[in-house]
Amino acid sequence: MKQSERAQAILETAISDFIKSGRPITSEYLYETYDFGIKPATIRLELNALADDGYFYQNHPSGGRFPTNKAYRFFVERTREQLPENLTENAISLAREFLLEEKSSFLEDIASQFNVVSMVWGALGDAQSSNLSDLLGHVEADRKDDLVGIVEDCEMLPKRLRGLAEAFQGDALPQVFVGKSSVAKSDCISVLTGNFSTDGGEFTLAIIGPKRMDYRKSMALFKSIKKVSSIK
Repeated sequence: MKQSERAQAILETAISDFIKSGRPITSEYLYETYDFGIKPATIRLELNALADDGYFYQNHPSGGRFPTNKAYRFFVERTREQLPENLTENAISLAREFLLEEKSSFLEDIASQFNVVSMVWGALGDAQSSNLSDLLGHVEADRKDDLVGIVEDCEMLPKRLRGLAEAFQGDALPQVFVGKSSVAKSDCISVLTGNFSTDGGEFTLAIIGPKRMDYRKSMALFKSIKKVSSIK
């Protein structure tokens, strides 16, 4: 069901705030922090409707709400729509550094900034950050099996993506997989990946992070690399 503009605004704001703070979503907090021009009771009704549509869940009936995978996917598409056409000089600079400098150290920088594991393979050579322990510390995983699954996903991601390469041709950049998907068995992570072409050949960049990752900054990085790599 398509949401009203007001419901979409509340949903987007709630997810954005949760990504930044990890604070359970409540109507009282949204009313006190953001100006939607409506009363807390109306915000509560909107949150209830969004929960009924599968965007939020609650661990306890009286507790705050948390985004579902459906909510994160909604947020990813909203973020994709809102990325500016004209990238900042900082984004362009980062992209040039990635393409021209030592890949391993740059992947470590990405991993440290975003709390992700980053990897690249193809024409630029194969490299991966060593940030797995930091990633495991930021994901919302309660069981040992969840952590083991994340480690396996990091190890298997290049092989899985190579097997699906043809399916991604012509799709929007980056591809974003939230939770369990064709490239990840774990429901605790998100995977962003993109294929690029340069004069030296084709390569793939991927990052694996918690579902509460900074999607805007991460997606802007992919877009800037695409822009710079296409300049002849």
